[in-house]
Formats: sequence, C-alpha cells, structure tokens
Amino acid sequence: MGHWLAGLFDRILAAVCALIFAQLPLFMQQYQYQLLGHVAELKIHVNAITNAAHTNGKTLTQYIQRFLENADVDFSKQGELMLNMHNRLETLSQSSLALQQASPLEKPIIFFQTLNLDIASSAIEHFQPGIPLTIEGAIYAFLGVLFGYGSFFCLKRLAAWLYNATFGGKHKSPVAT
Repeated sequence: MGHWLAGLFDRILAAVCALIFAQLPLFMQQYQYQLLGHVAELKIHVNAITNAAHTNGKTLTQYIQRFLENADVDFSKQGELMLNMHNRLETLSQSSLALQQASPLEKPIIFFQTLNLDIASSAIEHFQPGIPLTIEGAIYAFLGVLFGYGSFFCLKRLAAWLYNATFGGKHKSPVAT
C-alpha cells in the first residue's frame, strides 16, 4: 500500500510541477506585452520632447540639460523628469529587444537579468494562466516533471533520514529508500 501511495504522490507532484513550470513562458509573454506597452508610451512622450527641442534648434540632450541647469527649481525638476523618462525608455527598449532576440533557452536568463519589478507586478496582477501549446511550453513542462520527480526523491530521502535519525534504525522505516 505504501509503495502504491508513494507512486501516486510522485506522479501528482510531477504533474503539478509540469503545470506550474509551463506557466513561465506564458508569464514571460504577458510581461513582454506589458513591457512593449510601456516602451510605446514612453516613445510618445520622448518624441514630443524631442520635437520641442528641435523646434528650439537643440538636440534632446541639450534641451534637457537646459532645464537641469535652470536656477528655478520647478524647471530643474522638469529636466529631471525628462531625463528619467529618456533613460527609462532606453533601458526598457534594450530589455524588450534582448527578450525578443533571445532563444528559448536564453529567454529565462535574459528575463531575470532585465526584469523590471513594476512591470512584473503588473503582469502578475493581470496574469491569465493557461496551457501553452508550443515547443517552449513543452520544454518547460518537461523540466517541471523532472523537478517534481527530483523533489519527490529528495523529500523521500529526507524523510527516511529523519526517521532513521529519530529512531536510530531500531524500527523499519515506513519510507522506502
């Protein structure tokens, strides 16, 4: 009976881990959509600032610098806002491009290296779980199965060790090793 129950539990754990791992490509995709939305919105604002700079015969950098150097605190704060907006556009654009160009194996590494927590929290808030019917989804599900079986094996070994440490091997362990 114990072996049958252990066999059922390891399969359930493997299936649950496969479903959880399969969500990662979906989450990364929804994160990418959010990221692209932020980039598009920032481009509109930075383009408007750039057009204002060109109208005044300046480059964007010169225009922002003029605001930053202004003695009036209101104008210098406006310069900081414009500079932050421009810098954020550059950072998010690079992150978006890196994710778009990444192979399925590189994507999780790039994703975690370039992760923006504000965008990720918004993506989590709006996340819609599903079952991806892609090669990438299948690979992640397979990794989830391996993780589930590995976790079960480690838990089984830990339980046997704890049992033997507690009872000193005087009794037969109910957890098969």
